[in-house]
Amino acid sequence: MLSAVDGAGHSGQVRGQRSSLLRLLRHIDLDQDIERRLEALAHLTLPVRQLDKLRQCIIDLAAHHPDLDSATLKDHLSSRGFDDVLPDLLRRAAINRFTRASAPSDAAGVGLDDALESFRERAVREDAELAARQLGEQPTGEAQARFDAARDLALDGESRRRDIDGPDHGSE
Repeated sequence: MLSAVDGAGHSGQVRGQRSSLLRLLRHIDLDQDIERRLEALAHLTLPVRQLDKLRQCIIDLAAHHPDLDSATLKDHLSSRGFDDVLPDLLRRAAINRFTRASAPSDAAGVGLDDALESFRERAVREDAELAARQLGEQPTGEAQARFDAARDLALDGESRRRDIDGPDHGSE
């Protein structure tokens, strides 16, 4: 079973990842943009090993079964050893309105897109922090170029988020 211990140090991130996987479990068959969303999910590495394995299995199953529906996906995942994870994950579905089975597909899609963008932004920030540390440790031209590229990506993401959230968001 997936416990709080599995996500030690990553609780908010783990909740978002669970929500994203739940959304796919509940609405994979209703999604018009599933390929784009699976592609975005494929570029992530989840810090909780069991969630990351589940993520990869969902991507693999969707790639090999384009007509996959939610019930068949759950059956495939159960047959691949995720019986111990699925009940806990599905129980948590009521926490977010976009992960519920009753959620409209478009609302679930928007929720998933927001979560995927948040994961991407976090990864970009972490890359920028790593590049900054490496530049401090070894101030080479290559390290400077890596830092500049990572910083620019992080700033672009922050600017895009401000444009989406509006000028008053977070200005307290």
